Amino acid sequence: VGKKMYNALRKHLSSFSDKQQRGLKQSPLWKTFGPREHPEEEDGPRSSKRKARDEDDQATKMEEMMARCRNFVRENASGYEER
Repeated sequence: VGKKMYNALRKHLSSFSDKQQRGLKQSPLWKTFGPREHPEEEDGPRSSKRKARDEDDQATKMEEMMARCRNFVRENASGYEER
């Protein structure tokens, strides 16, 4: 029943003013039955492609961070011995 109410509300959302729309989008009905906030929870090939791309991006960022760390250690290794 809640999903049907949400679908009806979403279908006629343009009938409401902007302020009313903001209020409706913050309502418990919208939060419970509305779109998911975490797209990685969705099923299907599209979300799996997105998840794989996100994992690749994270791996690239991590590798770049590790390269910066290694460079930092190399640059400061001689300073450590002087202490």
